[in-house]
Amino acid sequence: MFKLLRHLTVKEMLLIFICLVLVVVQVWLSLTLPDYMALITRLVQTKANAMRDILRAGSMMMLFTVAIFAITFITGFFVAKTSSGLAVRLREKVFKRL
Repeated sequence: MFKLLRHLTVKEMLLIFICLVLVVVQVWLSLTLPDYMALITRLVQTKANAMRDILRAGSMMMLFTVAIFAITFITGFFVAKTSSGLAVRLREKVFKRL
C-alpha cells in the first residue's frame, strides 16, 4: 500500500490533505445539526418564542445542509482527480516495464 502512495505527486498529496480537512468540517457540521433541531424544538415549546428565532435556527440548519452538500461534492471531485491521476501514472509505469 505504501509503495503505491510514493507515486503520488505533491499536488495530489495536497489534495488528499484538503479532502481530509473537508471531511472533518463536514462531520462537524453534521454533528451540529441536532443541536439546532433541539433549539427549534425548545423554542416551539416555550410560549415566549419569537418566530424570528425559530427561522434563524432553521436557516442555519439549511445553510449547514447546503455546506455539507457542497463539501461532499468538492471532496468527491478531489478524490476522483487524485485517484485517476495515480491510476494513469501506475498504468504508464506498468506498460513501460513490459
